[in-house]
Amino acid sequence: MPINRRSFLDEILAAGALLGLMPGEASPQSRPKAAAPPAGTHDSIAFWNQFYDNASSRGRSANPAPKLAAPEREVRFLYHGASGFQHATDIPTNSLLDHSGDVSVTLNLGQFRPGKGDQVAFKQLQSSSLRVDCVQTRPMMNLFAPLAWASLAALAPDKQGKLPSLQTLGFQATNSTAPENKVVLPGGLGRLAVNISIVHKESLVHKILMEAQQIAGVAAPFFAFPAISIPALKAVTAIYSALEQHTTFLLNSPLTMAVATRQALDDESREVQYLPLVSGDYVLVPQAHLDELSQSLDKLDMTQGYLVEKSAPASQPPETRAANAVPDVTYVTLRATVAPLDAGAATKNKSDSTSDSSSDATKATPKKKK
Repeated sequence: MPINRRSFLDEILAAGALLGLMPGEASPQSRPKAAAPPAGTHDSIAFWNQFYDNASSRGRSANPAPKLAAPEREVRFLYHGASGFQHATDIPTNSLLDHSGDVSVTLNLGQFRPGKGDQVAFKQLQSSSLRVDCVQTRPMMNLFAPLAWASLAALAPDKQGKLPSLQTLGFQATNSTAPENKVVLPGGLGRLAVNISIVHKESLVHKILMEAQQIAGVAAPFFAFPAISIPALKAVTAIYSALEQHTTFLLNSPLTMAVATRQALDDESREVQYLPLVSGDYVLVPQAHLDELSQSLDKLDMTQGYLVEKSAPASQPPETRAANAVPDVTYVTLRATVAPLDAGAATKNKSDSTSDSSSDATKATPKKKK
């Protein structure tokens, strides 16, 4: 029985309905105010319930970013280009796409490498979730409500305590044009967030994800919610967080404004603090590990989505070199491809035209021979 987006939604909605049938504290009507999370965990419900509060807000006077569940784990973005590593906030404005219209952004995760301390937590708690969100700040052609994209993967270590590579998941199909990888940012503006959390064994969502993994027979279940309304995705997220309850965030991120074009910099709705989004590789690291990583950036390079030391023998597998490089730092890598939206449509039309011409030529060939 394959696990897909529809069946996952059915399962998680059914599980959410069961909460109302459970006695005592499990019932939403009888549940008291959320207590402080246990030591070492974070309040997942509080974070996700206000995650979309400023999703479609625009302007410098927009609502403040929702409160993080784990401020010490707030995501910091670094960029890797031809000149090496740099903080994403230092990307020069002339590196942004020069385009006055809408853009398409393809987002593919490279690798997730937890540091030594977080690897211990993985072995103890056995399961985690990795989620990427991207939402529009304005509607397409001023006709539709802003849309949202989200991808969720459940990760669990094998018997040796090793996590599956993201190369086995649908997040990073580098040559794929699947809708779950590509998002549309009207006017070159949008919001992006990446969150990684450890799902505790006591939570109901852990049991659901692990059962899904066994039924599907895959290394990790992967679910995508492409181009749906923000209220719909908010409802699914609320159910998921209620099942998860408390978690431990390794990377914690609000929906951060992303600017993908030079023209978007002059947009009056652009916020003062933003993430420059250009084609290339990004490294996402928690605030707690940023200083340690920054001290070693001049010694590092990127290979197959991993951070590796420049001096490491090339004969070693990338996984081995990655394990030896900044071993205490947790990070995930992300590749972005930014392109004008109309250019993609023109390319498609040209391809279709060429295909039609080829088809006509093929049909005409037998007549010519005859």
